[in-house]
Amino acid sequence: MAVIWIDGSPVAAPSIVRDVAPPVLITSEPVYAEVDCPEPVTLLWTFEGRMVRSESQLIFTEQVAAGIALHVDLIDANELDRRRFDRIPVEAPVFVRKVNETVRTEEVHLFFGHSQDVGLGGASIVVDEPTSPGTTLEVTFKPNGFAPIKLYAVVVRADEIGLRVAFLEPGGRTDEHLERWIKAVA
Repeated sequence: MAVIWIDGSPVAAPSIVRDVAPPVLITSEPVYAEVDCPEPVTLLWTFEGRMVRSESQLIFTEQVAAGIALHVDLIDANELDRRRFDRIPVEAPVFVRKVNETVRTEEVHLFFGHSQDVGLGGASIVVDEPTSPGTTLEVTFKPNGFAPIKLYAVVVRADEIGLRVAFLEPGGRTDEHLERWIKAVA
């Protein structure tokens, strides 16, 4: 799946890999035909049972018989289940919304829960709504004494305990409000 940021929101494009070196993905998501290149893009894929994220560069797109070909340059790949940042145990209310496959639909599915632990790269959250790995979410933390913190995330693992999510921020940057909150409760 390719994820590109349009008007501040992630647009996910389910895709198949046509070539690996250099990477070419095929998608039917029409919004990708309109993207000005080069453009940062996040690639998410499953490899040997683990979710992997790559911060990449969309070099160019082209119309092909099967859809739109996305020619990308891999910059950095990380296994999402491996934590690059420590997490601290902290409980705060969380509002979660499944991000639609495209930004053009108006359907909103909101559910509630609380965090178990939070770090700069992701969090463990408990929610009543089952969600599959690979699902893109908008997660809003409501920490006591702080302004709400809205981040986009992808579900890395889902089990009876809850969800493990990795944050998806443009260019891999971290949110300064999240950093402040984590420093304050650590």
